[in-house]
Amino acid sequence: MRVGVLDYDYLPAPSAVFQASQRLITSGELGENLLHTLRVTLTGWAGASLAGIALGVCLGLSDGARRYTLSSLELIRTVPPVTLVPVALLLFGFSARMELTVILFAAA
Repeated sequence: MRVGVLDYDYLPAPSAVFQASQRLITSGELGENLLHTLRVTLTGWAGASLAGIALGVCLGLSDGARRYTLSSLELIRTVPPVTLVPVALLLFGFSARMELTVILFAAA
């Protein structure tokens, strides 16, 4: 049903979006992509958590480690994670490794 309120030159009609979503659900592609996204996200989160806890313990227990590495870590924190995407694509290609690299950097 089209009401004619919006011009759909640059935006798909809601009916087209609904049909495409139905096609993705029935083909199973949506489920596969959703599981991949969840797996990579949770793996990245777990890896970043382990790395952060280990690094935090090391920096908290060792005054020398904190003194020599804290400024480098603070410098890396100023880099927006989205700027790593092109570099990761060049290094790893479009793969789960690239996705994990960006997630680990963003979460760290």
